[in-house]
Amino acid sequence: MVDLPEKKVIELVDDGRIIPIPRQKHNYDTPGLGEPRTTLKPLSIKQPEGPSFNIDGWYVSWQNWIFRVGFTLGDGLVLHQLSWDDGKNVRSIVYRANVTEMCVPIPIRARTTGTTDRYWKVTNPNVKNAVGANLDYKLIVNDSRLMLADERSKVRQRGGFATRHVWVTPFDPAERYASGDYPNQHSGGAGLPRYIEAKRNVENKDLASWHSFDHTHVCKPEDFPIMPVEYAGFMLKPNNVFSANPTMDLPSGRDQSSVEDSKSIDHGCCKL
Repeated sequence: MVDLPEKKVIELVDDGRIIPIPRQKHNYDTPGLGEPRTTLKPLSIKQPEGPSFNIDGWYVSWQNWIFRVGFTLGDGLVLHQLSWDDGKNVRSIVYRANVTEMCVPIPIRARTTGTTDRYWKVTNPNVKNAVGANLDYKLIVNDSRLMLADERSKVRQRGGFATRHVWVTPFDPAERYASGDYPNQHSGGAGLPRYIEAKRNVENKDLASWHSFDHTHVCKPEDFPIMPVEYAGFMLKPNNVFSANPTMDLPSGRDQSSVEDSKSIDHGCCKL
């Protein structure tokens, strides 16, 4: 353990084990990995009439979706003013959407806890749909655990946002980061745990909804040299927002340029 401001070594742990450094070279190129497989058939994705979206600077329109794309040094990708055009009105869905923090707790004692299958709704009490129900969006949490780090650890104290799946605060432009503005400089408790101490009213207010989701990565040989894709996330579903399924106007039809769709082919094992 090192005290960076004081430039002092606080604690050095030596368990007596001597683990040799791997000597085998692993270069991620053809000489190092070998020749690629030759059994794959070509796959071509064509858009003869161009894409179905338009980009004008930061402004993106994609079918009924309208939003602005931005990037910041702290947040990375940010989506602004995410809206849906229902043909009569442009309906605002999300004012700003981005990932604020990524916390990686590693060699710390963990404990397991069970979680319930729950969902949360964000409701607009001022608007009703055609059947008299309030408009709301349902936040559905996928398989996601809370932080497993020891409560006494610094990563747990500084990453307090990861101890709850959902936080709700009144919208405040100054409150942009779930663990505070300077997560590596505070001793713990900043960010969302501090924001909610004010006990501000959130009923019928512009809200900031915060969702913490995780992926528990247990390393395995298949992750080397490049880790395969692992999915983590959530679903935000409209509930009583539309009068019907808004995608029912998508055209049907077959892609005649697809080999599998336009003619029968004998692959040896089966005939399509």
